[in-house]
Amino acid sequence: MHHDQDDEPNPATYDAYQDRTRALWTGPQLAREITRTALDTPQYARGILLTIADFVHDFTADHAPPTANPATTPTTLAAAVALRDAGRAAEPRIPTLVARDRAHGRPVAEIAGELGTSTTYVHRLIRDTPWTGYVVCYTEADDGTWREREQEHGAYHGPAAVVAEKHHAQHHAQHEDALPWAEQGLCVHVWVLPDGTDPTTPPTPPTTPPTVTTGHPDHQH
Repeated sequence: MHHDQDDEPNPATYDAYQDRTRALWTGPQLAREITRTALDTPQYARGILLTIADFVHDFTADHAPPTANPATTPTTLAAAVALRDAGRAAEPRIPTLVARDRAHGRPVAEIAGELGTSTTYVHRLIRDTPWTGYVVCYTEADDGTWREREQEHGAYHGPAAVVAEKHHAQHHAQHEDALPWAEQGLCVHVWVLPDGTDPTTPPTPPTTPPTVTTGHPDHQH
């Protein structure tokens, strides 16, 4: 790739940057320094530095020590051990609870605020942790009644509302030429099934109201 002479890296700039960063010890300081340096960096390298700055900022937020609360700070070794063990027991449940909260539509920023982490960390948990769901598509008959057309179950990620909207769009696209039902009403229900439900085993059809509905909000299964 050819660069104009003015775009070539300036060794003095990079040496100065290296000297400054060696003296920095905290994540926030390092992120600010990288961002400031990026503004004086040629365009072709600026994006890389800004990406590194974002990573440092999120990593620091994800690993920041919790702020002590005098009301809950243990005053004995036994209490401290009990609190530590309780935290260990709860830690494995956090990804599942985050995924379920998001499935029910809770905003990522709100989840991150409760966890005391960055939104990047929450997005990563949501991406890596599926929830088990049950999806049913209904069509409206000529007499105005609704009939089950298709159903599926499996592992899903993100908000149940998004899953419903995707199925709604997919079924319209797949069956747009399959008259007569393609021109009829289409309704999609999504249930977020209980923890521990095997996504590979067909579940018993839920009797509870769906988590979300798209297409015809007044329809009830």
